[in-house]
Amino acid sequence: MRVVLLPPLTQALGRRTDARRLSRRVARARPLPPLPPGRLAQLEAFFGIEAPELAWLAAVADGLEEGTAWVRAEPVCVHVDIASLRLLAHGEGIGLSPQEELPLFESLERWCGQRGIVARRTAFCRWFLAPPSDWPSPESDPPERWLGRALDWSWRAPRAPWSRLLAEIEMLFASHPLNLSRRQRGLSPVTGVWIWGGRRGEASPLRSAAREGIVISGDPLIQASARRLGMEAIPGLPDRPLRRVVLLDCASGADEDPLAPPVPAEWWFGCGRRFAVGRLDFFCFWRRAGLADGEPNPADARLAAAATRRAGLFAGAEP
Repeated sequence: MRVVLLPPLTQALGRRTDARRLSRRVARARPLPPLPPGRLAQLEAFFGIEAPELAWLAAVADGLEEGTAWVRAEPVCVHVDIASLRLLAHGEGIGLSPQEELPLFESLERWCGQRGIVARRTAFCRWFLAPPSDWPSPESDPPERWLGRALDWSWRAPRAPWSRLLAEIEMLFASHPLNLSRRQRGLSPVTGVWIWGGRRGEASPLRSAAREGIVISGDPLIQASARRLGMEAIPGLPDRPLRRVVLLDCASGADEDPLAPPVPAEWWFGCGRRFAVGRLDFFCFWRRAGLADGEPNPADARLAAAATRRAGLFAGAEP
């Protein structure tokens, strides 16, 4: 079945001119077990590639050396008080401008160079580190899984060299003039980096149909993940119809319309909610699931039971 990747549900409804049509189609679709929120969770579920390897694939997709065990060093803002730690923002969510982000990375690059660590910047807020060969993998989760949640001190990479490195980077950024200026203006500072990834393991086996399908996405990470599994990846829809498309990415700024491809299909939203869209779902008028908060309408069960009784009467069955 084709999978369509979409932005978070509220965002998808807010930026479309046909939001009413999309909301009605989603409300009448069949809900599937949800995923953790975030794009990485979608890619893990579809490709069977774990997050540590996705970080390395992102580095390779950005043009870095394939033979190096790159780890992602994502700028973060962590709030610290007496009672708790909390991840407030990461990456572009911190609100840095390009003029602010580049000096921060340059200071990190100089600092890492003095310690034999290679630092690379491939795009805005996309930082990677290449540690010495005798360092272990950091074995930490991506920051989007901890956004807004309370942390303990184990949020740092648990391995000893990484934990020490992160503590020193925090001290480096604490005295950086850019962070001092942002604090004075009431803006969130960059308190450190979040290290994750660095593993190049084997991907889990997928369904044979998925391995033979075509992936349509303009995201370099999705294209690299597909090619790693031997799948064909193209950046956009060609003129001819493709029946073997198994993944259609509509969440990375693509113009592909999820309402246009033939159904059945599965719609995966960035908020974690998933729906199976079938040909007959339009007639399932009793499905009126709440879209904003995910709570089902209490009348759904009564409407479904009434429709079932009517269908039985029309078929000649006893009520």
